[in-house]
Amino acid sequence: GRLRGEFVNVAVSGNPGRFVCNWTYYVSLRCAEESGCDVLFVHVPAFGTVGKETQMRFVRSLMVAIASAQKRAEISDNGAAHA
Repeated sequence: GRLRGEFVNVAVSGNPGRFVCNWTYYVSLRCAEESGCDVLFVHVPAFGTVGKETQMRFVRSLMVAIASAQKRAEISDNGAAHA
């Protein structure tokens, strides 16, 4: 989508990495399963690889994209409930 066009190296992956990241992702999925909520794990590189400002811009863009998708889903759900 739009994030891939703006941030060239953005990719979907099923591999959260090793150790802390893997544990964080696992625990997040388990908590989500138990509570019925959604979870998103975003693995970002070290600032030496991709600068802090670029990563912060990406995170802001990602948050806007998630909020927009959530709002569209809520509108769609409300429309379906009133149909």
